[in-house]
Amino acid sequence: MIKILAVLLLAIAGFYLGYKLYKSNKEEDETVSMYAAITMICAVAGGIVLISYLLLKGSSWTGENKVIMRYILILCLAVSFIYLGGKLIIRGRRADNRLTQIAGLSWVLVTLLASGYALSYVSKMNEGWTQERQKALMDKCVEQNASYGYDCPCFVQEVMKKYKTNEDYNAAMKGQVEDQFHEAMDTLCPCGVKSYSEAEVEAVDF
Repeated sequence: MIKILAVLLLAIAGFYLGYKLYKSNKEEDETVSMYAAITMICAVAGGIVLISYLLLKGSSWTGENKVIMRYILILCLAVSFIYLGGKLIIRGRRADNRLTQIAGLSWVLVTLLASGYALSYVSKMNEGWTQERQKALMDKCVEQNASYGYDCPCFVQEVMKKYKTNEDYNAAMKGQVEDQFHEAMDTLCPCGVKSYSEAEVEAVDF
């Protein structure tokens, strides 16, 4: 909590500094106005990112929290760059400078394209067999070994080959399908038999 309050105070101080710089610009210098805007944006965006990091990290830095953190970082950067691009466009229109307007518009368009790609990429990062889901599957195998007695690294590899996602695996583990699956595992991954290579074991990094 102390760290969060410290970051919040720094963000407020940075924003206030930018605001005072903007208000002190009596001659309405566009360059000074831009620096003031950048100062305020950095203070707000930086404060949001750091506070989000401190809140999400907590005691366990999970994969889902990492994805949320990346979303926040991308959105903060995107909004900041779009705002600055908009300022350039307005500045170009006031000065009747077509080149400045084109630069500002390009800035906005490139930011939107890059942000869209980044958000699309991040949205797929938590799909499939993440390390956390692999570890959960390994733990489940260890717990079930009293009944089934599988070679757990082999079990994890076989499940990942057969099912693309954890959801597919859980949905399949019902009724006769589960019985058939365990019968196949008895043959593929019996306890005490090395049915996997060293490279495959290393691929499941816990």
